[in-house]
Amino acid sequence: MSMIALQGGPFLPAFVIALGGTNYHVGLLTTIALIGQVTQIPGLFLVNRYGKRRLITVFSTLAYRLMWCFILLIPAFFVNKGVFFLLVCLLIAELVGSVSAPPWNSLIRDIVPQKVFGKVFSTLMMLGSMAALTLTMAGGYFVDWWKVIFPQKQLFAYSMLFGLGVIFGLIGTYALGKLPELT
Repeated sequence: MSMIALQGGPFLPAFVIALGGTNYHVGLLTTIALIGQVTQIPGLFLVNRYGKRRLITVFSTLAYRLMWCFILLIPAFFVNKGVFFLLVCLLIAELVGSVSAPPWNSLIRDIVPQKVFGKVFSTLMMLGSMAALTLTMAGGYFVDWWKVIFPQKQLFAYSMLFGLGVIFGLIGTYALGKLPELT
């Protein structure tokens, strides 16, 4: 949830607006996330065909997280076409990242015993929500502070938050790689 808090929430729409995007472009963010869900079907076929749930999950999530490296570079290299470049990168990231949903769900279902499944995930959601709230508030203060100190470079504040999100995401991907592959 830390990655999502820093790369989504209020920061991604604010980044789009700061790049010169419109409400239409902000609306496309939601549409792109939904379009990406279609690749869950190929993810299911990959699991059925190869059975390597952890490998498919790690590869898909790693590719998703690394796509954000292009997004965080927008203020430095692509600001003139930033909104278009952002939307294309997000579309690719969502299409690749959504492949991981079926294998991850199947893998976690086999790892976490049924009798504690609800408790484990309610605890994870509670802790994740607390982390997301803290990071969202801190990120908001950081963006406001950055805009005062570096008004001509305000887009870089978002890049730094996205970069921190990439780091959290890569840590999560590493942890996914350590999960046992039960059959």
